[in-house]
Amino acid sequence: LFGTKCARCGLALQSTDYVHRVFASIYHVQCFTCFFCGHLFKKGDHYVLVDGQVICRPDYEHLLCQTPICQSHLFYDQNDSNRKTPKRPRTILNTQQRKAFKLAFEKTSKPCRKVLCRSASCFFAVNLF
Repeated sequence: LFGTKCARCGLALQSTDYVHRVFASIYHVQCFTCFFCGHLFKKGDHYVLVDGQVICRPDYEHLLCQTPICQSHLFYDQNDSNRKTPKRPRTILNTQQRKAFKLAFEKTSKPCRKVLCRSASCFFAVNLF
């Protein structure tokens, strides 16, 4: 731990510093803030780590709504020359997301979009301890 630098400010961590760990990154408590809005995370706050940057849930959801689908992620089936629209990218779910989807469909055969989006976003369940 000692000799390590804070992932946000780059200053060395001291033995007396309180820190937050996120995977391999370590932050001073006062440096553990949203990359976009600067919100200081408190115990129980939800956050997501994107490209090494910690982002609060509202900013991440806003970012998702503003980001257009990149055409490089879409592809045409070479065997179907009559297809006028590209196929959508394949959805890949981790084990936790698959379980959440299964639970959603066990409760009702047609869960609403909001429930499915919440199930797919279960990586938001990362909380501060």
